[in-house]
Amino acid sequence: MNSNHNVVVIVGPTASGKSAVALELAKKTGGEIVNADSRQIYKHIAFGTSKPTPEEMASAPHHLYDFLEPNVPYSAGDYARDAGAAISGILERRRTPIVVGGTGLYIQSLFDGLAVLPKRDESLRLLLQSLLKEKGALALHEELKKVDPVSAEKIPYQNSQRTLRALEVYRLTGKPISEFHKNPRQTVSSFHPVYFGLLWAKSDLQDRIRERTRHLLPLILSESEWLLRHGVDLTAPAFQSLGYRSAAQRIQGKISPDEYSLAVYRDTVLYAKRQMTWFKRDPRIRWIAVEPPFRPERILEKMV
Repeated sequence: MNSNHNVVVIVGPTASGKSAVALELAKKTGGEIVNADSRQIYKHIAFGTSKPTPEEMASAPHHLYDFLEPNVPYSAGDYARDAGAAISGILERRRTPIVVGGTGLYIQSLFDGLAVLPKRDESLRLLLQSLLKEKGALALHEELKKVDPVSAEKIPYQNSQRTLRALEVYRLTGKPISEFHKNPRQTVSSFHPVYFGLLWAKSDLQDRIRERTRHLLPLILSESEWLLRHGVDLTAPAFQSLGYRSAAQRIQGKISPDEYSLAVYRDTVLYAKRQMTWFKRDPRIRWIAVEPPFRPERILEKMV
């Protein structure tokens, strides 16, 4: 890995405009974009995850988007390996890597390494997965709250993959996974990240989330219908994405249209809050104030 080159990293909460800023930067600098969003890696869920459009992807090279089937698990360690390889290739081409996304764990694993954790236990994993199908994601998240409240606070209940891993580590070791995260990390990267964060006033960001939710509701329903029709299980990673589990409940007649709309908006606002809590802990991030009307080129001027 080339340690003499900076990697631009653009972070922030959902709906903050990260992708638009990254695309503008890539066009102006001839850079290449590397995804750091744990939902945009999956096929067949383009709208609800606000994945770049085919036209946007064609206007600058994009890496690690839309490459996994909806039911395939993918860990932070997997991401660190694949993103590291993508960045090395970009640097070898003497171009600027632009990492963009809101999945803090992915970005941490890429640049700061991962905590040393016990290896996955297949028999225990199968048991936990059967419990997930039997009891549901919320019940397993409640169990995690009892044994590891610190991790439960950071992991949304919809993210069954991370919930299962945290429970697996606890059952294997008797120690919460949050304790392991306090220990020194395995260093996996010699890149030099330069972090920028997009900072909105709370009310402005909520307005953007409300507007985006209103636009996305029918599109998430349509994609969820496709997933269900093609046999994708509700415990699959794709259904851990914001809005998709609620859409499945709406399709199955378990909730009303108003309840569906409220659930997606509420879950998105809570997710944005968790993202900001994560990123605000990192003193390396240079925060750029953003206000409406949103113009990516104005953000770039501030970055420069």
